[in-house]
Amino acid sequence: MVPKKDASVVLLALLVALSATPRSAEGQNAASIISPVFASAPSSFPLPSAVPSGTVVRVDGSDSMSAINQSLKQAFEQQYAGTTVELAADGTDAALRSLLANDIDLAAVGRSLTSQEKAQGLVETVLSREKIAMIVSADNPFAQSLTSEQFARIFRGEITNWSQVGGENLPIRFLDRPDSSDTRSALRNYPVFQAALFQTGQTATQLDQDSTDAIARQLGRDGISYAIVSQVQDLPNVRILPMHDTLPTDPRYPFSQPRGYVYKDSASPAVAAFLGFASSAAGQAAIAASTTEAATASGTATTSADTAPGAIAPAGTATPPATREATSATATAPATAPATAPVTTAAALLRRLPH
Repeated sequence: MVPKKDASVVLLALLVALSATPRSAEGQNAASIISPVFASAPSSFPLPSAVPSGTVVRVDGSDSMSAINQSLKQAFEQQYAGTTVELAADGTDAALRSLLANDIDLAAVGRSLTSQEKAQGLVETVLSREKIAMIVSADNPFAQSLTSEQFARIFRGEITNWSQVGGENLPIRFLDRPDSSDTRSALRNYPVFQAALFQTGQTATQLDQDSTDAIARQLGRDGISYAIVSQVQDLPNVRILPMHDTLPTDPRYPFSQPRGYVYKDSASPAVAAFLGFASSAAGQAAIAASTTEAATASGTATTSADTAPGAIAPAGTATPPATREATSATATAPATAPATAPVTTAAALLRRLPH
C-alpha cells in the first residue's frame, strides 16, 4: 500500500511526464518508423596519461572510417611519442575476420555488430553517429520531401515512378551500394526496412564499390541513392532530399549510422589507450576535423571527375553545410569542435586543447 502523500507525488510526476510526451498517433507512428534498433550501449575507456613508447595499434576496417582513422592516428601519435597506429581499409567483414584471427587489434566499423558476431567475443565501442542522406542529382526535377516509408518502398522497388511521390512522370532508378557497405547495413536496423525483405527491386543498380563519388556521378536526372552526409553536403552536383520536411541539420532527419571500433574479448592496454583517446575531447576534435576533411576531399574528387562543361547549382531544397553536432545529433560522445570550426586538421585542433 502506497501512503496517500506518496501516491500524490507519484501521480503528479506521471502527469508531468505525460504532458511532456507527444501522444498523437502520427507522432507515435513516425517514431516507430525512424527509430533504429541497437542491441548494446557503447563501452568507454579513460584517457591515458601516458602510453609506453613502442606501442603499436593495428587497425583495419570500413572505407567509410578511413578519414576518422587517419585523423585519430595523427593525433594519437602526436599526443603519445613513440607510438604507432597502423591502418588498412579492407572492409568491415574482412577486418572482423582478421580481428578474430588476432591479426589486428581493432576493426573500424560503420555498423552495429550482429548477435552472431557478439557471440564470438567481439565488443563494439560507438564513438559517434552521422546522418545518412537521401540524395539525387542537382538536375533531378523532383522537389518534394519523402517519408521514411516512401524511401523504403523505393529501395524495395515498390515505388517505381517519381509521379508516385509527387514528382514528374519519370521512372525511378535506384543506385544501391554493395551488400558489404556499412551504410547499407545501417538501414537494415530501422523498423521501416524490417517490414519486408531487405532487398532492392528491379529498379535498382547495385555498384561493385562502396563509393559515394561513383554514385554521385551516376545519379543522372532520374536516380536516387543514399550517402553519409559529410561526403555529399558540399558536392555541387548532388542535392540532399528533405525527409519528413526536415534536412540533416535537424535531429529529426531519420537515418544515421554508428561510427566506432570493435575489439576482441577484453581490451589490451594498447586498445584501451587508443579508445580512451578516441572518446576524449582531443579524440572527438580529431573526428570532427576528419568530417570536414572528408567532405572537402569528396567534393574535390567528384568535381574533377565530372566531365560536364559546367556544374549545376543545387536547387532550393539543398541542405546547407551542416555542423557535426547537427549531422551526428545522437552521438554517444560530445564533440568539442564543430565541423565548421576554422581549424581543419586534427593536429591543429589538438594543439588548441589543454594537455
